[in-house]
Amino acid sequence: MAALALAPAENFVAHGRDMFVYERAEDVAALRPDFAAMRSTLGADAIVTAPGNGGVDFVSRYFAPNHGIDEDPATGSAHCVLTPYWADRLGKQQPLAKQPPG
Repeated sequence: MAALALAPAENFVAHGRDMFVYERAEDVAALRPDFAAMRSTLGADAIVTAPGNGGVDFVSRYFAPNHGIDEDPATGSAHCVLTPYWADRLGKQQPLAKQPPG
């Protein structure tokens, strides 16, 4: 998604949600999406994630300007997609997550 400005390492649709996986937690923290561009695409939203560091298994942010909020401050609904992805990828039952400040 060009509106994210930084290309992810991989992207796919998981449970009907667009997910973008980056290589570093710092990449996720540095994202400054073009929300106007996202609003111009019906239904555009973005779950972004990367491996964590410092004892955190993964980091994430959720951008949803077409749902009335540019960035979800809690990403609870996004974790319904993220937790199974990271649990499988890391081989952990309960991965530890953090949302970096945006």
